[in-house]
Amino acid sequence: MIPEMDKVVLVFTGDYWKLKNLPTETASLDVLGLAGECPGCRANAFALQGYLEAKEATNGFEQGMQRWRDTGLWWSQTGHGLGGMLSLIAALDLGGSRNVSKFIHAYGNPRTFNPAAAAYYNRIYGGDMTEQGYGNADPFAHQIPASDEYAHINTGFYYYGWDDTYKMNHRVCYEGPEDPYCKPAAPYNELDHFYLFTNVGHCGRTHRQNQTVAAQYLASLGVNVPDTDTTAVPSSLPTSTDNLSSTAPNATASIAQVGDTASNATLVASDVTSTATTVLVSSATLALSRSSSVTAASAAGSSSATAGVRNAANADQANLAAATGTGSAGRLAAPVTVFVTLAAAFVSLF
Repeated sequence: MIPEMDKVVLVFTGDYWKLKNLPTETASLDVLGLAGECPGCRANAFALQGYLEAKEATNGFEQGMQRWRDTGLWWSQTGHGLGGMLSLIAALDLGGSRNVSKFIHAYGNPRTFNPAAAAYYNRIYGGDMTEQGYGNADPFAHQIPASDEYAHINTGFYYYGWDDTYKMNHRVCYEGPEDPYCKPAAPYNELDHFYLFTNVGHCGRTHRQNQTVAAQYLASLGVNVPDTDTTAVPSSLPTSTDNLSSTAPNATASIAQVGDTASNATLVASDVTSTATTVLVSSATLALSRSSSVTAASAAGSSSATAGVRNAANADQANLAAATGTGSAGRLAAPVTVFVTLAAAFVSLF
């Protein structure tokens, strides 16, 4: 453990089918109280609804907030796929003038914000405080095209192939959120969505990519997957442009830190993948179903949330429901797994 990198980490899982069928409508981020700081800012409405449901179900992430207040550690959030989208929204909700969030690491997610929200995000998170990571030929980076309604955010991290030291080669684009140098390139391969430093289902370990593992996982979700090679590297790499770096400070933690440390977590079947290092899980797992029921694992250090946090979450929910035409009868219910962690660098979960 690296003391100066200790964090409280909020983790959002993804959901393959919800991501695959993701609506593209947007909704105002005014529901988060950002009208003054981020005028005209919008985000994907489905992801925003899921975030508000998660916030409500966890009483404003009370266990994480209590740990953050008690320890004075930095706050970070992370997620993969649809969970990556929720983690970006959390970063805006808890960053800026709220002064809670310091770091954000999102992986394998489509564009989430409109250009105004992306610009605001880039102002409050810079350099290695933010990571928008993609691996090999993951197609979901481009699921929602760039437009007047959608834009990528900084800082782009692109992981590909295999490296004996860091386990994957990497590129970093500190500026230019749409820089193709740090994005997957065609031809795309959906199996690559399920590999970053380790194969899906193998928490806390580093492996070379085995696409058969990803294919079996997709088959378990009811996806028809064609026969594939057992190993893979990207078939093509993006073309280099400017504003590039060949180093990734946040991705270079010692492999000695990697261990099977998430065995005490209750996990949700999802499209979550892993990254360079692991976490020590010490809190709860929460999952929202389509009916918005909640299940929780036992947790340490829990405390009651303030009425103000709960009321704010309820107000957020009601306001967005009015804006998007959804309510308790038609909740979007993007699933979320919440962990409080004390860890160095990134998150590794299955």
